[in-house]
Amino acid sequence: MVVEVESLDPAREGVLRLARGAEATVEQERREEKAVVIRLRVPEPRLETMLDSLAGRGHVTHRSITAEDRSATAADLDARIKNLVASRDRLRGLYDRAANVTEVVAVERELARVQGELDGLEAQLRVLRAQATLSTLDLTLQQRLVLGPLGVVVKGATIVISRLFIWR
Repeated sequence: MVVEVESLDPAREGVLRLARGAEATVEQERREEKAVVIRLRVPEPRLETMLDSLAGRGHVTHRSITAEDRSATAADLDARIKNLVASRDRLRGLYDRAANVTEVVAVERELARVQGELDGLEAQLRVLRAQATLSTLDLTLQQRLVLGPLGVVVKGATIVISRLFIWR
């Protein structure tokens, strides 16, 4: 969302107050010459209210919403986790039946590899589920440009000239 505002600092402070009230977190913020860019992580049920509140801060020049279905990724991770849990359980059974040190070491090595992969996939699934509960909101606050006398003349001349060439 891009919002034109009269003054950047008060608008930025207002956005941060809104974010705290919506239990959103500021993930990233940067200041440019005539703009402030803020990335917020907003709880999904509060996103629409947050967007409407931000729209009331100034003139909205751009607003778009993109959704991404990650259910296939979650299902894939679930299946891979189930397979690794089954492998880990079989390896534990082999470990209990190991007859010599060589077998114990080989099973322990494979068990450590499987457990490491399982831990990584479970972490990915936790992150994916956490992301599903939070929406990412990229907000740009742009300072409204105030035309000087020459700017007003040029803008007026542009309008007059365009009307000379375009009838409808």
